[in-house]
Amino acid sequence: MLAAAWRKRDMPSQRAWGENEMCLAKVYEATEGDEPILEDIAYMIIDGERVEMVTLFGQRRVFEGKVRQVDFVKSKVQLEKD
Repeated sequence: MLAAAWRKRDMPSQRAWGENEMCLAKVYEATEGDEPILEDIAYMIIDGERVEMVTLFGQRRVFEGKVRQVDFVKSKVQLEKD
């Protein structure tokens, strides 16, 4: 019992991890700037020069180009057109 209480005390709070924030990826185009072109990405298929994305809410988008960079910590995917 005491060990379980100690472990819980040392765990980061939800607020420290960003309470009420979505952890799903946002997609940016390399040439566009700071505004995401699609948010809350739940699924991504990369097939050669074609990237198909589906959001948590079922919105689909196909991007002709390639994945340039994925930042897992920031949940950010950067795409680039050929």
